[in-house]
Amino acid sequence: GTTYTVTVRSCDDAQNVTFSRNCSTGTDYIFLWDSERSTTTIVQPTNAGRYNETAWEVTLSSSIQGYVTEDDSSDPEPGSQVNAVQIRINRSNLTAAYWDKTITDWTSPVAGDVAAEWIDVNFTNWAQTATWRYDSIMSTNLADGGNYLIYVRARDKAVNHDGTAGNNWNVTNATITFAFDSSAPVSVSTSPGSGSPYIGSWSQNEGIRGTASDPNSGIINDVKVGIRNNNLMKWWDGSAFNATPGPTLISTLTFSGQNPEKFWYVKLQESDFIDGTSYAVLVHATDSLAQTESFGKALTTFYY
Repeated sequence: GTTYTVTVRSCDDAQNVTFSRNCSTGTDYIFLWDSERSTTTIVQPTNAGRYNETAWEVTLSSSIQGYVTEDDSSDPEPGSQVNAVQIRINRSNLTAAYWDKTITDWTSPVAGDVAAEWIDVNFTNWAQTATWRYDSIMSTNLADGGNYLIYVRARDKAVNHDGTAGNNWNVTNATITFAFDSSAPVSVSTSPGSGSPYIGSWSQNEGIRGTASDPNSGIINDVKVGIRNNNLMKWWDGSAFNATPGPTLISTLTFSGQNPEKFWYVKLQESDFIDGTSYAVLVHATDSLAQTESFGKALTTFYY
């Protein structure tokens, strides 16, 4: 990050002194010694983030973005600006592959092949900071349940003694992982059991129980239950079987944000049931990407 000035002078036998100047600028020869490497940062997608089609195309605009900074931000000289930014992307599960810019699709590595190729990306210099982006991966290129790794590296404008571009890529590449999840969660009511009479007095502490899970190890964000009196065809509204036509869904009282998520609903009392009546339980789960399972997939029936 240090700037040096070189002034050359010559002297003849008559003691005439001539100072050598840069002919094009009329100034001394000045150079910047820049041995610092650039620092890269990935802004989007976020590290350990989860995305579906909407989140990738709307929230991120199908764009991988970040910025590069120089370690010595006090240097205004051109030598400390960014000269190149490159990215590479791997898929680490399903069928392991890397993003191939030539075919704009995934390529499975073969014996002796590199894990992924480095791809030049567009960037804009702003003094000692450069912003970069890569817009060639659409949501249709991402597989449901896929885990992805992104690497970014950069180098500045410092050149070798012969004027060629230096090989001063930043040593530690910025790295993030993200997952693509386009599957809705799956839930099931486990108590009371389906298709058989509920024998004995209703235990409010037992309530309606079950589990909800995300097939791609995502986070369950909400679980709702609906309870219907099949004789009256009315749904539980939180205090009685009054709602019609329904279904009326009520958030369960327990929620830990885990996967799988255990849930139970305990606001029904024994006096709310009618002897010899059939009841249906509908469970409806939503994950952290607002993906909701289809109605009717988690429907059970019991008799009181």
